[in-house]
Amino acid sequence: PAAYRDMWVAQNFHSTYYLKQIEDEAVVVEPAPTTHPDTITESTPVTPEPTVITTSAPTTPPPTDAETMVVANTGTLHLNVREDTTLGAAIIAELKDGTLVKVKRQADTRGSIVWRQLVEPAQYAGNWVAERVYKTHYLIPAPDDSDLNAQAISVAAPTTATPVSTTSAAVLNSIEPAPLAGRITLVDKGLSTALAIDGDTAQRMGVNVRELAYFGTSEWPWTNESQRDAFCDEAAKLGMTWVRFYAPHKNYTHDQIVARTRATLDAIHTAGLLGIVVLGDSLAETGLYPAGDESFHTESMGHIHKRYWHDKSYEVNYIPLLQRLVAELKDHPGLGMWQLMNEPAIYPQPANTADADAFAAFVDRASSLIYAEDVMHPISIGIINVAHVAPSTANHAAYPRKYFAARKYIHVATCHCYQHTNISNTNALWDQEERANVDAKAAADTDRAFMLTEFGPSHAGNRAASSEAFLRRQLQGNHACGALQWGFMPTGSDVGVGDKLFGLSRANINREYDQLVGLYSQFRSRFHLV
Repeated sequence: PAAYRDMWVAQNFHSTYYLKQIEDEAVVVEPAPTTHPDTITESTPVTPEPTVITTSAPTTPPPTDAETMVVANTGTLHLNVREDTTLGAAIIAELKDGTLVKVKRQADTRGSIVWRQLVEPAQYAGNWVAERVYKTHYLIPAPDDSDLNAQAISVAAPTTATPVSTTSAAVLNSIEPAPLAGRITLVDKGLSTALAIDGDTAQRMGVNVRELAYFGTSEWPWTNESQRDAFCDEAAKLGMTWVRFYAPHKNYTHDQIVARTRATLDAIHTAGLLGIVVLGDSLAETGLYPAGDESFHTESMGHIHKRYWHDKSYEVNYIPLLQRLVAELKDHPGLGMWQLMNEPAIYPQPANTADADAFAAFVDRASSLIYAEDVMHPISIGIINVAHVAPSTANHAAYPRKYFAARKYIHVATCHCYQHTNISNTNALWDQEERANVDAKAAADTDRAFMLTEFGPSHAGNRAASSEAFLRRQLQGNHACGALQWGFMPTGSDVGVGDKLFGLSRANINREYDQLVGLYSQFRSRFHLV
């Protein structure tokens, strides 16, 4: 219109969302010229070509009838097969080269996921498989306009040495993360990307109990295993969704670690919660890291020394444990997210480009191994913020976007923020918050969700008021999909798992338990979140 002449409008944005449609077909607008014309002429509407995942040459599929369509299979194909479309537990079907895959033409669409019912192979007939998830990334290729032919899809079986993802070269070259096929998905909300659970994009709260898997052990002698259920039940009563805990401990074997992690996820699931499983700790203070890595924690305040990244020492103890945990627990209903490590960074400082590249190689190696085994659950790193793993000379205003864009198997950008212990101003920014704001923007720009997996108000001032101001900035301003209070210990006495400075406990080591509980349990209505 004349009132908007010389202004600009997007033909489309975020892949498939068009500003205008005619008869359900996308309008194609001519590319914007270098000089502003008086008018923009629309061309004839066309149906956009579907985006498919293709990693091998297509073959001629067998004939199809009016009710079904065929997907040719060249190579080994892994499908997440489900009994229904409610995103319950999945069967991982491994179909060998040449297996006939036939699905019904009639689709069942639930939210952003398009489901088709399998006809063949016979052993999976009647089950469902996702045609595509998260925008244009297909698990089964979409049919072409005639529905008479289908593209071939081939996925190599993952190996320990070189994990192969189920994403195509086109997807790998994009800035978006690899697609998720479980009940927890990424959903574009325009200004940000939400982490949706069963299609619900609501922002959610959670708690940290890092030692939860080791309740009742000699390392935490004032706890007992029954308290694990009690802690989860109390978190559920407060309206929490997430419980974050650390899986490994240097004093335990892999078999023991897997068993304890499973028992912890059992308690989390029974309480109706979801677990964020942290696969190691950069800090040495509690021993929550794999056995054999002790020598890397003796310098730099107990943080992992950067030679661990350069020498790829994580291949020795960390990676084998990661593979065990993922392989055995990927289908657990209490599992919500994998996190590579708690607060890894580059120590000692300063960090150079080689240091940053070595750490990035660790992130890519670990996250690709997880994704090769589990495409159902999101993956995060666990850093305080990207500045902690960047070269010291990097432009920290621009580097995070580039960083996340290159991390194909990282779905959630996470940060940690704590209130300064010497500042009582309720509205003052917290420690590391300015850097978290940069990471939040980078997450939005690269279609990743943003979450505070640790935060804590200090005793310097009014804890509830300070938390409310902080959460308002992060949940409303940065569109964080969630925030997890540090040091949750709902017992009336100190059992050694809370935090005197920043924790949430009924014990007298913390103040304002009831006030903080009131805030967290009412945070959605308090902040007018949608």
